Formats: sequence, C-alpha cells, structure tokens
Amino acid sequence: GGEGLLSDALEKRGQSAAGRALVPAVASLLAAPLWAAVCGGSSFNVAVSLLLVEYLVAECWFGPTIALLQTQVPSSLTGTTQGLFQVTTLFGNALPVLLGAEVARRGQSAEAIAAVVGTSVAAAYVASGIFFALAGAAVASDEAQKEKKSMNG
Repeated sequence: GGEGLLSDALEKRGQSAAGRALVPAVASLLAAPLWAAVCGGSSFNVAVSLLLVEYLVAECWFGPTIALLQTQVPSSLTGTTQGLFQVTTLFGNALPVLLGAEVARRGQSAEAIAAVVGTSVAAAYVASGIFFALAGAAVASDEAQKEKKSMNG
C-alpha cells in the first residue's frame, strides 16, 4: 500500500532502514486522536467516516514493519520473530474486546464501554508510536555502529 511506498521512498532518500520506522511511528500517533474522535462522533455517519480515515492511518504500520523485520532480523531468527509478531498482533486485537467485556460485566453503560475502549485504544496507539520511534532509533544506532566498524576495519 501507500505506507510501503512511503517507507521505501524514505529509505531511498538516504533515511536508511531506520526511516521505515518513521511511517508507523507517525501513523500511530496520528491514529490516537482519530480513534478518540471516532468514539466521540456526533452521529453514526460521522463516526463511520472517521473510522475509515482512522483505519487508513492506523494500518500504515504493517508494510514498513514487515520490511524492517525482513531486513534487520538475522535469517536464523525469522521464524521466531514472525511468531512473536503474530502473537503481539493477536493481543493487540483482543484488548478492546476484553476491556469492553469487562466493563459490560460490571454492568456499566454503553457510554462507559465506549470511554474505556476509546481511551485504551488511543493510549495503545500512542505507546505504539513511541515504540516504533524507539525501534527506528535502535536501527539507526545499529547502522551507525556497523558503518563505523566498516570504516575502521
């Protein structure tokens, strides 16, 4: 998709592989307020329209993340890495359902469920943005060390 093209373009423009992590970092940070707007939408049509935009922004992490995994993880660990990637995705997708079920179990209103799920998902997007930025910084540091070694050695 477009996120893959953008991350490829960043790498080609000299941003290195670390530039790939910028796309999901920024997208995750942009998704947080969009998700909050979805949950607080003034009508169903507004909420669904915002949800479309939120999905387009929030899902920009997938292509660049797979590209980073393919280029940065040693081939001897790709199976393990892919498995861990799938498990974390599963937990991330299950969290809103589990939170909503817990709030409903307590007998709280639909508004309370929307508030809890809305806040937790937005917070998860912010955390994801921070982690993607940290991953990009780690890749950049690793690349700089490799370049320094190749120049000295």
